[in-house]
Amino acid sequence: MNQGIESRLIIHKILSDIKLKSINFDIAYNEATKNKKISSEDHKFIYNAVFTTLRNFILPTKIIKTIATKIDLDSDSYFLLLSSLSQILFLNIKEYAVVNSMVELSKLKSINSSPKFINGCLRSFLRKKNEFIKFEIFFEDLPNWFKANIKKITKKEKSDLIKNILE
Repeated sequence: MNQGIESRLIIHKILSDIKLKSINFDIAYNEATKNKKISSEDHKFIYNAVFTTLRNFILPTKIIKTIATKIDLDSDSYFLLLSSLSQILFLNIKEYAVVNSMVELSKLKSINSSPKFINGCLRSFLRKKNEFIKFEIFFEDLPNWFKANIKKITKKEKSDLIKNILE
């Protein structure tokens, strides 16, 4: 398997394990890389891609929900698209490399996703990329656990916190 595809498969596994198994990055990374030789360059790429995706997941998720309105947010397709958009939007990785790698990943038997679906979603995103990057993030776009906790703080604290997040 191509190193770029192998690295992206590891990224996919880490992201899905963090969400679906509720485990931390270190455990997910160790499970995903067990018995694999990872170069220091790939190690850096995996860390950068995963943490960038985790830090910035709100915008890519909003874009994904616009492109694929009925997508299951626990599905392999979601994690492939989430990682793809993060790599294109925030890491400035060449679009064709991301699309090609993700379509190849979706062909693997261990990934429950359609290559046509992934290719179509990514192509739709790329056609409208300039519109999507202008999307604004609103309070209702934030995760439910965050919105529930923020209701417990004062109006002034809430205003300051949201202001800091959106800056």
